[in-house]
Amino acid sequence: MRPFVAMLLGITMGCASADVPAPRVGARPVPVAGVDDLAERALLLMLADRKTYEPLLTSEALVGGVEVRRQAALTIARIGDPRGGPVLESLLADPAVAVRRAATFGLGELGELGYAAEQALLGMVNDEDREIGRLAVEAMAKSGSSLETVVERLIAGASDELFPRLLPALFRFEGDGVVRWAVQGLREPSPVRKMAAYALGRNPLPAGLEALRGLLTDEDPWIRGMAARGVGRVGDRSDVERLRPLLDDPQPGPIIQTLRALRRLFDDGKAAPPEAWQPRLLELMADPRPGVRLTAIEASAAWLLDEAIGQRLAELVTSGLRRERELALLALAEGEDPRAAILLVRLAGDRDPVLRSVAAQAAGFFRAAEVLERLATDDDAGVRRTVLETRLAGEPPESEELVRAALEDRDPTVRATALEWAAEHPTIEMEKVFAAMSGAWRDRIPDARINGIRALAARAETTPTERGAIIVLLEELARDDEYLVRRRAARGLVELERDPPAVGGVRTRKSVEVYREIIQRTARPRRLDLVTERGTLGIELACPEAPLTCLNFLQLAGQGYFEGLRFHRVVPDFVIQAGDPRGDGWGGPGYAIRDEMNLLRYRRGMVGMALSGPDTGGSQFFITLAPQPHLDGGYTIFGRIIAGEDVLDEVVQGDKILRIVEQPAA
Repeated sequence: MRPFVAMLLGITMGCASADVPAPRVGARPVPVAGVDDLAERALLLMLADRKTYEPLLTSEALVGGVEVRRQAALTIARIGDPRGGPVLESLLADPAVAVRRAATFGLGELGELGYAAEQALLGMVNDEDREIGRLAVEAMAKSGSSLETVVERLIAGASDELFPRLLPALFRFEGDGVVRWAVQGLREPSPVRKMAAYALGRNPLPAGLEALRGLLTDEDPWIRGMAARGVGRVGDRSDVERLRPLLDDPQPGPIIQTLRALRRLFDDGKAAPPEAWQPRLLELMADPRPGVRLTAIEASAAWLLDEAIGQRLAELVTSGLRRERELALLALAEGEDPRAAILLVRLAGDRDPVLRSVAAQAAGFFRAAEVLERLATDDDAGVRRTVLETRLAGEPPESEELVRAALEDRDPTVRATALEWAAEHPTIEMEKVFAAMSGAWRDRIPDARINGIRALAARAETTPTERGAIIVLLEELARDDEYLVRRRAARGLVELERDPPAVGGVRTRKSVEVYREIIQRTARPRRLDLVTERGTLGIELACPEAPLTCLNFLQLAGQGYFEGLRFHRVVPDFVIQAGDPRGDGWGGPGYAIRDEMNLLRYRRGMVGMALSGPDTGGSQFFITLAPQPHLDGGYTIFGRIIAGEDVLDEVVQGDKILRIVEQPAA
């Protein structure tokens, strides 16, 4: 061990205090042979977990082994302190490819770049390693660099490398130049060609419409679906007939994306739903593939008032599966079918709070004040929150009155919703906002505190008489024990043109010895079986790439935390999501873990940590149903599906997790 590391190790031993429970390191240690530079890596992991930038330690790590240098680059990226930028720039010249990749990725994670960093990345786009070149383009796109500047430098390099390096991140740039280069990239072989299609369809521009139309008949189903998605956003009346063949596609992805695209065209008033398509829509509403069936039910609102479709929806509300009942009632309500007004009353009295919440949503379409009034005092917080959201959606004159009452609700998610409105409509007095926040310190959900700070900052900008007092409050909150509160308060002060206070790191309870053991326990991938009502998903956890996230997940699973929890969010052809003990998307374990962004990519079957903002992960996780490149570098990837992939498409919102069991090492 180098002298400096030994000194810092002694300083940091036992200096942690705090607000996040230490993970329970299991009693079954994992033997690891040849863990390189364990002490240095433990210190780097500690700094990443505490969000603390230590220049001397980072500099020392740069002369360590390859893995230490790679981890040093990722640590700087995860801490997010711009002071680490020059260190990452120096690592761009590292002899090890793995280190240069991590440094290039890390610069992209730091956000807005200075001139020196941008020039350094520009010098990497033609690196001898293609992946480094691709990551450099991605990093420059994330930081807002000019597409023309990047392309010019790529063209100056090897011409045959232009598209493999440019197209994976092309969708992150802005302007019609994206269309021009994407169209040229369609001539490339897959998988590069697929990224050209993604650039056209992800954030579509009118200039790319003709190219998207041509891709509707592509041989690749993922490209057909992406083209349909784009056409739905920038297409016109004539595209309805162009999309019709995709409703007969053999693959579910293009059908799902086409149903959504048609619904958007109809909702935007660009076309009317053809009556002649009713038989096919009815077939899709009974399709055996859950994603297709449920998307068709959801999209059917555009066809109302069609008697046959309306009758089928009414039957589903009465006798369908729970998710079918939810979507069918909402479709009837959105289509203003009079049957919905009767059926929502029935669901408003259902024992299932999820169905009562849906009844509240449906009541909003009919202004069913009596139903909303009754559900406003429901025992279930999710129902009360839905009622508040529904009432506020139309910006009624009594909005402020509703919010004032909601600020006194016993549930943190209801108060958080009210405070979010207050942040966008700063008419609530400082004292009232702060009173609602004061109760939030007892909550296990931080959203009310965070939204309260937003509301205070907004109020200060519009009410000069309260500005000084609010600044004092924010300065006090910037010294709070909780990291997320300090960070948001500091941002609020910046918004009010005050000097940003030092946020400081996260105060954990883990000593450096715990981090050493975490590295040993996560030195190899781990295997889990996630058993659902629909079948078993085999998961390989990418522990070396996200050790804190993986260990947190393993420990929760070992405690039986996930047993009986539902997949509370399922978006066909996008993700399935679970891990919320509340079941409404707001819950968690009562603490937050830090993000561990890494170089893994969101392909189909990747397991990611769900967030409500940076470093807010806990127990909610999602699994991708299709490639989602826009999530790369924004949500921690900590695993992948290695068995039972067909089960992914069978999971329906509301399905339960039966258990998660770790499998022995092979």
